Amino acid sequence: MKHCLVVLCWIATVLADDTWTVKHFSDLKLARNKCATTLNVPDDAFSNYQNRIFSDTDPLAKTYVKCVFEELGVFGDNGFYVDRVVSQFGTEASDAPRLEKCAAKTDTDTTDDIWAFSAFRCFTKVHTSEFYTQLDVKD
Repeated sequence: MKHCLVVLCWIATVLADDTWTVKHFSDLKLARNKCATTLNVPDDAFSNYQNRIFSDTDPLAKTYVKCVFEELGVFGDNGFYVDRVVSQFGTEASDAPRLEKCAAKTDTDTTDDIWAFSAFRCFTKVHTSEFYTQLDVKD
């Protein structure tokens, strides 16, 4: 009986991981608002973030970006879910290696906030139009 329960829990965990789907603009809006509220982001900073204005020296921007990635389901306790990043932001098969490289943790990524933010900068530098287009599609 105990073994059966363990197997059922394992199956539920596996199935839960498979429920992630590509996100859309409404998901992004919800994630942004939730993170702004949770992190007490000032209105002027939130306005900048919504207009894609992020300062590399702003620690709140880094925390906010990580929070949004978490809410979108592409970043978790162990870092990026690279398969989800590729599904969300890749438009061609050739995008996968570049996105994977951006999502990889480096020696300078001393915290998850810094890691998520540096990956965000890489995603938007390498794939600016694709990155924003994938989330800006109105649904």
